[in-house]
Amino acid sequence: MKTPLFIAVLAIDERYISRALEKYYQGVLSHRGSPSGTDYLEKIIQVPYRVRPIIASNLEEYLRSQIIIQDNGMGRAKFSEFSRQEFNLVLECCKQVDLSPRTLKRLINVYKLFKVVCRTRGNKPSHLVQKAIIALFALSGRYTHLMRSIFNDMETCFEENRTSKKARENLQTLHLETYVRDFFKHCKLSDRDKYLEHEFQKLKHDALYTTILPSKLTLQEVTYEIFNLIRSFSFVGEVGYSEDS
Repeated sequence: MKTPLFIAVLAIDERYISRALEKYYQGVLSHRGSPSGTDYLEKIIQVPYRVRPIIASNLEEYLRSQIIIQDNGMGRAKFSEFSRQEFNLVLECCKQVDLSPRTLKRLINVYKLFKVVCRTRGNKPSHLVQKAIIALFALSGRYTHLMRSIFNDMETCFEENRTSKKARENLQTLHLETYVRDFFKHCKLSDRDKYLEHEFQKLKHDALYTTILPSKLTLQEVTYEIFNLIRSFSFVGEVGYSEDS
């Protein structure tokens, strides 16, 4: 930083770089040891700055810089514009779910495309379904690994056409008449990694102890078509994917 010649700026994802270093220098660097891959980077980077979730006081201003709000509030103009109702849904959801600027921008972009597809298919989701769509997009952006399991349970219910009667007959808990929120009540964590346990508890808090998801909306009311669109636009990997496979 002292030289007037130049300043080198590195924009990296520390997780990938540190893991690659620990693999390349296996036996010297270890993930939970000293030195680690992070220690190696610390010797190179003099002034670190980590991109953090947008704080609540700046959230509305950031969203307004990314979204055009329709004056008529009808939601029928350009797909890139949001009705005031849609804007408020995104704002209230993102106040509850911590998203980085990049993840929030992705949520806005995919929701714009989502509206295009719905419009071309003549499908206009209700207010409650819109609320669920935005919440599921936000949760899949924030808890990518964990939401894969939630989506897997939902998809299974649709594929099996699992009504409440079929669920009782097969001793299943979840079915098409289950409220969307309840899928988060019954989700379980298979990997006992401490970081994932911490994230798992935060996911359940955001889904169950905030108002981002409608309390009385069933999976069947969301419809298989809307669910498939949510899955298509969610960056969580293919349902059924496993890191061990």
